[in-house]
Amino acid sequence: MVEGSGLVSAGVNLTAIAIPAKSVKFTGWYSGEDELLSEDAEYLFAVDGNRDMTAKFIYDGRLPFGYQEVEYVETNNYGGISSGISVHTTNCRIVVDFTPLEKVAYARYVFIGQSGLDAVFFRQNKATNQMAYMSGWTQASGTSYGFGTFTYNMAKDVRITLDFNTMSKKITIGSTTVNISPVATDANISLIFGGMTDYTVDYACLAMRIHGAKVYVDDVLKGDFVPCLNTEGAPGLYNIVDGTFHGKRTGTLTAGPAVE
Repeated sequence: MVEGSGLVSAGVNLTAIAIPAKSVKFTGWYSGEDELLSEDAEYLFAVDGNRDMTAKFIYDGRLPFGYQEVEYVETNNYGGISSGISVHTTNCRIVVDFTPLEKVAYARYVFIGQSGLDAVFFRQNKATNQMAYMSGWTQASGTSYGFGTFTYNMAKDVRITLDFNTMSKKITIGSTTVNISPVATDANISLIFGGMTDYTVDYACLAMRIHGAKVYVDDVLKGDFVPCLNTEGAPGLYNIVDGTFHGKRTGTLTAGPAVE
């Protein structure tokens, strides 16, 4: 927005004010000949005649213009988002900020990969929302899973951070850290935040809110995922590292409140 236009008397000092919107940067006041007059958002000058001025702005947000950052993207028991990043068991780190939601009656899987087989490292207990089972990255075949298991009190509606690091061979959830022994798996799988419905209901995901996630390969940041709405209003995660939007792969996604 701009303020300060109108009819004034010659010799009067006038202040033109440029007011940038969120994620927008003011670059300067320009004359009708496109000459820079001032880089100050509040430009004070003496009126000595008719003058046309233009305030110029550029978009300066971390998301593309027209995207709306939100506090989280919520997946239901069947919602999933593929990261598009191939993850490797011997040199990857995955950090996910999320909140577990409703209790479900079957085993659910969170943050799984798909390449003909599943790579599962987070499983919910069939009977309760209170226990998580960490595989340390184990490749699945049919219903046969090899879990390097430990338990964690994953309380509903409690926001926690999961840090899975195959390089340091550790998994941290909240304040709990354990050592892991990663198992080799297909290097071409893409990480999925949430779950999928390609199989039976038992292989759907835990309902949760994703507040953000980062994926590193060889200590290089490959994914920095921001919950958002795209220009069409569809919820998903935007990877600000490579500039790609990842909407729902399956199921339902719901956007949280807008980040102001």
